[in-house]
Amino acid sequence: MKRLSNEKPSWNEDNLSRLLKDASYNTLVSTKNYGEVYSLLVLTFNLLLDAGKGIKYQLHPNDIFPAFLFIRARSSFIASIHLILSGQAIEAHTTLRLMIEQIWYGLHMALDPAPPERRKIWANRNDSDEDKRKCRMEYTIANVRNSHKNIDPETSEQLNKFYEHTIDFGAHPNQYSVISQLQQSNSSEKLQYNVGIFTFDQQVTMMSIRMS
Repeated sequence: MKRLSNEKPSWNEDNLSRLLKDASYNTLVSTKNYGEVYSLLVLTFNLLLDAGKGIKYQLHPNDIFPAFLFIRARSSFIASIHLILSGQAIEAHTTLRLMIEQIWYGLHMALDPAPPERRKIWANRNDSDEDKRKCRMEYTIANVRNSHKNIDPETSEQLNKFYEHTIDFGAHPNQYSVISQLQQSNSSEKLQYNVGIFTFDQQVTMMSIRMS
């Protein structure tokens, strides 16, 4: 994990920069406001780092792509936490969904009964229209989820529930993901709706963290 630079740049005064500055501030404040919960997130991330070390020393050539997908899932975890703590819990559901799919894809590939067939299908996805069709047929959510279910039905069921929640609350533009951020104001002259970018609703934040 590297920084782009050791210098600390100053923010510009345009609208986007102000929002990004607010998001960065919210992230720091949230680590303090949700100190106990954040400590659990730190422990979770350390476990993911340890798991990555185990993969590094036991890697077989047929497992290289599942290992890559694991690393990408870990990266999606970081992105999700960053979004949640910044106040963008709704948008975090998109990366949470991606994280689950990356886990399922890697597991489906690793459990290939005839390796390296699934790995080849995935790697050759963009070689032709036929290869793309073949990959889509192999890597459906039903297929990758069933690979998990076959070895661990209980955890698979829990992960599937989380997956469906991500779709309902942000990974798709469904009604919950839109109306949860609406604020209505009434006056004698007009009815006005405001759609917030950042949410400071503790219930929404905690629900999103729990799903990560």
